[in-house]
Amino acid sequence: MRAITVALLLALACPATAAAQDATDPLAPARAIIDQAQAGDLFTPSMEADRITVHHNRSRLVCHFRPSERARIQIYSVQDGGPPRGDDVSCGVPIAGAYATFYATRYPQAVSVDDALAESVYEITHVSPQAREYESIVPRNPLEPISSRTQSFIIPNFMRQPGVFYSRTSVAVLDGWVYLMRFTGPEGGATEQGAEDAWRAFEGDLATAPTPAN
Repeated sequence: MRAITVALLLALACPATAAAQDATDPLAPARAIIDQAQAGDLFTPSMEADRITVHHNRSRLVCHFRPSERARIQIYSVQDGGPPRGDDVSCGVPIAGAYATFYATRYPQAVSVDDALAESVYEITHVSPQAREYESIVPRNPLEPISSRTQSFIIPNFMRQPGVFYSRTSVAVLDGWVYLMRFTGPEGGATEQGAEDAWRAFEGDLATAPTPAN
């Protein structure tokens, strides 16, 4: 999770590319992004209706995308005192004209949801000092299945891109794992609604997924 800005830079700077796919294998796109991340021991692909999913084997993280959509898995480098390989991962997908990255991080020490949000907010404002806190016009889910925290921002010229952007970070902590979503796209109600819908779907996955075995 400490490499949040790296993931966003890659997502926003790299053009969408379609991996070579085997027409007879509907899971070929998922296998391709797993292989690209050298994460075959950490993620498992599957199909759900018209969407591909990749499951992180150690946590409740699940990433959904269509075969034609760009998605990216990242395994973050091991740092002194930080999580071991496979305990700090993310999956990024395009959603509603924006880009969402979902993270799962298990730290060696316990981390509260408030501490996790504070860390994410610090990273956002450190990289984008022009960011200003913002109260979204879209109401939060009053019946959240899990406890979470959220902070939204308005960021002009995000990552040196022209225009004004809406960015949201939402976090939850379950089973010792910190789950985080970063959602960024053009300023406006559609992006804000897309962010809320994406977090509600992610919360639903987290609430219903089985407890990780390790």
